[in-house]
Amino acid sequence: MQSLPALVPSLCLLPLLVAMLACSSIASTQLPKPLQDLRAADGHYLARDDGEPSPADVRVNVWMLLQFVADGSTLRTGPHRTEMRRLVRWLDARRDAESRVGLRTEPDWLLEQAMATYVFWELLFDAPDAKTHERAIATLDALVRELERVRPAPDLEVQLWCRFVQVAARALPEVRAMPASRPVDWVALVRTVQRDEALERLAAAMGKLGEPKAPAADAPVRLRAAFALWQVLAPEPKLLRELPPWPEDPIADPWCAFYATAAAFAGGGEPRRGIDRRVDAEIEAKVVQRGSRAGEVPPSGAFGVVHGRAGTTAVANLTRMIPLHYVRLHLFE
Repeated sequence: MQSLPALVPSLCLLPLLVAMLACSSIASTQLPKPLQDLRAADGHYLARDDGEPSPADVRVNVWMLLQFVADGSTLRTGPHRTEMRRLVRWLDARRDAESRVGLRTEPDWLLEQAMATYVFWELLFDAPDAKTHERAIATLDALVRELERVRPAPDLEVQLWCRFVQVAARALPEVRAMPASRPVDWVALVRTVQRDEALERLAAAMGKLGEPKAPAADAPVRLRAAFALWQVLAPEPKLLRELPPWPEDPIADPWCAFYATAAAFAGGGEPRRGIDRRVDAEIEAKVVQRGSRAGEVPPSGAFGVVHGRAGTTAVANLTRMIPLHYVRLHLFE
């Protein structure tokens, strides 16, 4: 054992060590977390690096919510529950009196309405309360009204996200038959009826549109990937025999990569294994591994210009999750 005189120098160093640790702790907590510099005071993410509002903010935050849902978080449980609640409040505040989300005059607005509707229906699985039901059904009704009156007819991607709602809704729990000695859960029964009626209205509107035609061989790759996913999610799904269309640069068009990966995952077989390899080599490899940006995916191309780091990272994360076989989105049985 050391003598007291020998311990004195070490004891004198203790205050210095404590101060160094405190400074280190302060420095580390002051470092920006991934994408935290792109979060507004109300919790929503910004598509633009300069912090200015953008029409793309709605879809960026829908994608953020979807990646949290895919990762297993809900409004009540999971590591992202607080963040999800703030994002839902922000997105909910974008609804107008007719439940149109972020209404704009641009032709691609209807796609954002379909996206927001889908994420609201995904939230029904783990938060089946009155407010969540009202929001999901109201946004779906608004979507159906637009489908019925929009001219020209909505494109394939709008119809695909409408299909997402239909596929996810098939997995929603029904009201179970109660024994005679127990009362029927009338509230749950009413909500189930309301959901079914809303889905019937969607099915009728989509039926009038008819099945989308296959894109031409020289059509944009994202459109062809979307069609592959449409076929896989059809009532009578088509088995994929080859790799779905894949973008030349999946970071420059992660939306296309998401469609292709989802189609291959749902279709199974050799296309799934081929997509897994591509995701590893061309998306996973682009994720920042160190520093304050660790976990982010740097934006690229026209997609990155519009949707920034937040949008690129969110869609890339959705795509990366699919091959891991634990994605919680109800598109996959």
